[in-house]
Amino acid sequence: MGCNADTKAFERWNTHFSTIVEQEVLGVNLRLAQDPSSEHLGTTVWDASIVLAKYFERQNMRKGEFSRAKASGKRAIELGAGMGLAGLALALIGANVLLTDVAEVMPLLQRNYDNNLSAAALRAAALRSAVPAAFDYVLAADCIYHETLLRHLYRVLLAVTNERSTIIIANERRSESVQAAFTSLFSQAFSFKKVPLAKQDPEFCHPAIELYVLKKKKGASDASLAALEAQEAAESAAAAAEAAAQAHLAATTSGLQRLVVQEQGLAQQQQQQQQQPPQQPQQQQQLDQQQQSEVGAHNNDSKQQQQQQQQQHQQEQQDPAAEQFPGSSGVSQRSKERLEATSSQPQLLLQQQQDQQVPWQTRRAGVEAARLLAAVRVPQDVHLAAKQ
Repeated sequence: MGCNADTKAFERWNTHFSTIVEQEVLGVNLRLAQDPSSEHLGTTVWDASIVLAKYFERQNMRKGEFSRAKASGKRAIELGAGMGLAGLALALIGANVLLTDVAEVMPLLQRNYDNNLSAAALRAAALRSAVPAAFDYVLAADCIYHETLLRHLYRVLLAVTNERSTIIIANERRSESVQAAFTSLFSQAFSFKKVPLAKQDPEFCHPAIELYVLKKKKGASDASLAALEAQEAAESAAAAAEAAAQAHLAATTSGLQRLVVQEQGLAQQQQQQQQQPPQQPQQQQQLDQQQQSEVGAHNNDSKQQQQQQQQQHQQEQQDPAAEQFPGSSGVSQRSKERLEATSSQPQLLLQQQQDQQVPWQTRRAGVEAARLLAAVRVPQDVHLAAKQ
């Protein structure tokens, strides 16, 4: 009888969205608790475990590898047991089974263990690094769905098996790359035999779910682990080198980006300076214009003062001479006022002339000399020299 693709194993709406899954194996109705709302994949009954459980049932009926006569009393371990269906089925045949999984899955797995079989046939435990070695049977249902899991499973299988152990793996093919990596890695230490669909339960099988029976090669443990460790060391070194190269590239790119930004900023500044006239020459030009205006105004004031002095001098020459009396200074009242207002130096000179009692006939010449001194504003040092 061939495999029917529309089988009960793939009634996903019933098995993946309920909190209780019921499955009959060897005439026993197993009730399995599960949590479809959990984020952990192990808290749900997966189809590969149903296919494997029904395969054990068929083997028992046909006196095969996993019949009661051969499996009774054998030590078995299920890796990544999830809700424990495959291990429970093998325990029904008569094997002593250890169910293992991570700590997050253990509460539901423990409940299924308590509710279905006696402690004499079954134990449940969190998977630890120090598990008993050399089991007779090793089960793994739907544990190969990502490449990162392959090496962990590979190491555990090397640790818990010997050349007499039988490994059976049920896996739903989801990724060709993962399947190729699985075959490439595991074939280094184990021989493969794929279970044909014709030997599986016709109602609980599917072409996408594959069963493999593996046997460890002689002397594979030490050599395989050494090869795996060397490969991982090389990959780790390559990853570190790649990370260093990426970091260097990122730093170089960041530095180049900063240089580009700086150059763009300088180019913009130069462009703005070319478009606008420089500010400093404008300020200097304004300052020069202001200084020129001040100098021009000062020159105009000087010219006006000179013109006023010349006009006053001309008016004084046109005025009639004041009456002169013996003992008088011989200077008109108007000329004396002008001399007093203009400069103190001509006054000192006139006072000196009066003190020396210059003859009356020469006073006229003294007056004219005083007028000339007042007009040209003789410097201070010249007057001091004249007095001495």
